[in-house]
Amino acid sequence: MKRLFVSVFLVCMVSSMAWADTFTATPTEFIVTINKVEFYNSTTGVWEVAGQGDYTFDITSVQPGQLCGGYGSPEGFSPGTYTQMRVTVSRTMQITASASHGGTIYYTLTGTDAVVNAAIGNGAQVADADATGPAVRGTNILPTDVITLAADTDYFIVTENLSSPAELGPGTQKRARIDFDATDVITFNHAQGACYISAQPNITVGFY
Repeated sequence: MKRLFVSVFLVCMVSSMAWADTFTATPTEFIVTINKVEFYNSTTGVWEVAGQGDYTFDITSVQPGQLCGGYGSPEGFSPGTYTQMRVTVSRTMQITASASHGGTIYYTLTGTDAVVNAAIGNGAQVADADATGPAVRGTNILPTDVITLAADTDYFIVTENLSSPAELGPGTQKRARIDFDATDVITFNHAQGACYISAQPNITVGFY
């Protein structure tokens, strides 16, 4: 069966701060919460809901590849050509990471760094980090100046075009699959003792 892919970038990340002594790393956990997944039927001009309700998962695990097997089933979609995907995502995310730099291993911590939070501003929260392990989950809250929140919520919406239109309808045997790439999406500021999301995870969505 032909695979139909769309590359989606969550344009929501904390911009790299202009501090010295920073380096990027790949988290061992990157936990996000999706609230809704929709696909646009260009034939009818209607957004069809594939899945709704908070679904929290680790995008670095193998499990997200199966995310839309149940959460995002297109079985009940109206017949038509689907050309876009829309995802509602919480701006609160958690990361766990450790990385070596200059002969020292740095780890994420549970606390938050007030200095970096203030420097980023707009409601940002970044995780503490230092050279004392083991790594534990730290919370990042994305600043509101880089995302547009849905009304009266802490969720933002990402809309992207599918690179190839998908012909779907009632009884379709196709299933959506979402895969994630979180390589080098976080930055350790070891001078300040902080770790934050600094790049955009790549999301690939396909129908099989």
